[in-house]
Amino acid sequence: MPSILKRNDKWFVRVRKHGQPSQSKTFNIKKDAQKWAVMIERELDQGLVEYVDKSVTLGDLLKRYLKEVTPHKKSRDKETWRIKALLKRSISGVGLNNLTSTIISSYKYSRLPDGARTTRYDLALIRHCLEFARLEWGYYLPINPVDLVSKPRLNKPRDRRVGKDDIDTLMDAISHSKVTYLKPLILIAIETGLRQGELVKLMWSDVDLDSRLLKVKDTKNGEDRVVPLSNKALVILQSLPRLGATVFNASHSSLQNAWKRLIKRSGLFDLHFHDLRHEAISRFIERGLTIPEAASISGHKTQSMLLRYAHPDLSYIKKKVMSF
Repeated sequence: MPSILKRNDKWFVRVRKHGQPSQSKTFNIKKDAQKWAVMIERELDQGLVEYVDKSVTLGDLLKRYLKEVTPHKKSRDKETWRIKALLKRSISGVGLNNLTSTIISSYKYSRLPDGARTTRYDLALIRHCLEFARLEWGYYLPINPVDLVSKPRLNKPRDRRVGKDDIDTLMDAISHSKVTYLKPLILIAIETGLRQGELVKLMWSDVDLDSRLLKVKDTKNGEDRVVPLSNKALVILQSLPRLGATVFNASHSSLQNAWKRLIKRSGLFDLHFHDLRHEAISRFIERGLTIPEAASISGHKTQSMLLRYAHPDLSYIKKKVMSF
């Protein structure tokens, strides 16, 4: 039987099994202590208990994950950036033997000021890295500590529209920037609804100006799609010099940094890059496209997901209702 004792506001657990060394651990939360005790007792019965390698840190696993797993993902660019950011944080220096749910929870709360969604992404990445280490690389962990930590609740979907004043402000701020691709990239984002990653990966070979179509490959949902070009989008693309294989000659990190500087210069601190996609989809609906038609352009597989982004202007809806 496991023994669970409270010592100095912490819970000390010891599990004994005849003929085997006892296993002990300290937790801040009694519920975590009880879960661990039940799991270790079961594994002792099955002869599965091993010892956690104290020399390995979370950072060591993240580096290996970055080298062996990340390159095979569609989101490899974003994940590379996220892992490199994680490696700069103190949690990466924590050894596997000390990587408890309490440590994970503490990291969660330290990250929340950067946003619930960002925090969830980090937790999911850490969890998958640990699962990969347990199941694929042979590292012993009695339990994945991320599974014991509650996920932060997501905020309501954003309904931020990008109005003419916002665009004018952005364009004025861009006039003081040396990043030449930023203006056309932003305007194409609003005209096509392409995601940030899709824009930086867009190849000239996938743009057919004669047919007024562009093909989006290697998308988030794994399916290619074709996007028709509006008059404005066509003019912008026709005006761009072909400096390389990609349309905008930008990387994910360079675009992120350029956008941050632009927001700081413009003062539009409540504007996110993804709001440009939101604006594009709302305009598709306002211009009379049906939900299936808008979804074929945006790449959403379900109507419910598309409607999270579509927020037509009330004045536009009012005009349509008044015409009945």
